[in-house]
Amino acid sequence: MADYITRRQYNDWISEARAAALLCGYPVDDSMVNDNTGLIFGDYEGLDNGLWPGNDESHERFVIFQSVNYPAIEGMPKKAFAGAQYGGLCDKCMVLFPGQFCSVHYHVRKSEYYIVLGGEMVVLYSQDRAPGGEYEDGTNADLIETAKLPAGTPLTAGTPLPKGREKSYEVVQDNTNILKPGDPRFLLPRKTPHAFFCPHDAKVPTVIHEISCYSHEPTTSGKDTLLKDWQHIHDNVFLHPGIKEARLANNIKD
Repeated sequence: MADYITRRQYNDWISEARAAALLCGYPVDDSMVNDNTGLIFGDYEGLDNGLWPGNDESHERFVIFQSVNYPAIEGMPKKAFAGAQYGGLCDKCMVLFPGQFCSVHYHVRKSEYYIVLGGEMVVLYSQDRAPGGEYEDGTNADLIETAKLPAGTPLTAGTPLPKGREKSYEVVQDNTNILKPGDPRFLLPRKTPHAFFCPHDAKVPTVIHEISCYSHEPTTSGKDTLLKDWQHIHDNVFLHPGIKEARLANNIKD
């Protein structure tokens, strides 16, 4: 089992994803491309077979080009700072090639929505919110709750899931939607377990425009000196116990 990706593999992967994003109209520039652009969740071996490995391979990896990550703090009194972590604006483009998945996860603070620019996006989600996140005892008393997401269709039987990670998809496999260019935006409220992937038999990659609240990711980018109180916040909660945030763990060998 490979535990790294070569520089050539990584650069080719990102270049292909960048081309797909540009062809779909998302303005990727050089500042969005670095060694944290491609997220690889612990499985480096798949890229040995190229970006189009076949109809039975599934890998948790995708590319993010982030153009905006703007915190909701401009002109805000310091006493209101804690609540600001739920606001702000993030704009990004995500690219997945056939058989590539975004791992099952949810965000404690962030709500987001998707617009598909190219290909097809299969989004999987739970109608129920993840428990806890506000109080140490896990209760949600006195919180504002919105209506549940509409029911989707069960995941197609026999869909290959990432090996060793299948159980983490059980919570989202009852509700799926296939999103295409021109479809209305698909909203995911905060604390909603979800995942998505590019169909294994796709002829083109999936290109997704995501708009959300400020993105609390454990990276140094997008967190200026005003946000030292936020640097400990990690807003991605993965359902598989073996997953760590990939942006700081990519092992690229030159």
